[in-house]
Amino acid sequence: MGVLAGLLMFAVVQITIRVLPTGWRWVQQMALTTTRRQLCESLIAGVTGGVTHIVLDSLMHGDMHPFWPFVDGNALAGVIGVGTLHIGLGLTGFFGIVLWLLSREA
Repeated sequence: MGVLAGLLMFAVVQITIRVLPTGWRWVQQMALTTTRRQLCESLIAGVTGGVTHIVLDSLMHGDMHPFWPFVDGNALAGVIGVGTLHIGLGLTGFFGIVLWLLSREA
């Protein structure tokens, strides 16, 4: 699923680059990036998102089997509480946005 998500996102970016005005800074930056690099970045992001989604869902949902077919069951369920998981994810998202804003060019 992660590879499929990465390929879909790559296609969306390629279409968006052709539809948006060429004067936009984002479109200019994407035009300077090779198609191969865009594809690799999309696939890496899709696979990373797919794997981390499974792991994070496994912490919350006891009925998941994240390591199937190698191991039956879910040893990750209940390792941390759902409230703690939500707070951690919220803080991670907040700090990610802050870092992204700080890393942008002026």
